[in-house]
Amino acid sequence: MGTPSQFWLLRLGAQVFALEPHAFKEVLEVDRPAPVPLSPPFVLGLLASSGNILPLVDLGELLGQELGKPTLAAVVGQPGLTLAIAIHEVLRLYTPLEEMTPNPLPAEHTSPWWGQPFVTGWISWEDQPIPVLGLEALTAMLTEQTRATLGARS
Repeated sequence: MGTPSQFWLLRLGAQVFALEPHAFKEVLEVDRPAPVPLSPPFVLGLLASSGNILPLVDLGELLGQELGKPTLAAVVGQPGLTLAIAIHEVLRLYTPLEEMTPNPLPAEHTSPWWGQPFVTGWISWEDQPIPVLGLEALTAMLTEQTRATLGARS
């Protein structure tokens, strides 16, 4: 077994999810994001951060769940792409005792995160499986769904 990685644990509604530390940039308060006409339902609006304009993405909408109005945004990014993910709370920086696993949940598990293409693995926290988000896969999915939404309106 290799050395465990660290993860930021974030909460959206009752759901906790994890991000690798290199992807997590900062936290912003969400007051009133600027609306984006004709945007997909998962785009809550635009936020300004350090001179950049960022889309605010609602993962609850992507999962088909109403998780409540977010009060914070986790600014996440990789080279060439930065976006804000709506959240309710930053829980902690966490070092799991075991390595991340690809799919530790049984197939009958009812988590809305199960099988999502942007979940790259799972870690255990407080005896619960926690999905780890992959930014590359998430942005690919957001791009695809945005194109589908805009194409349907043409």
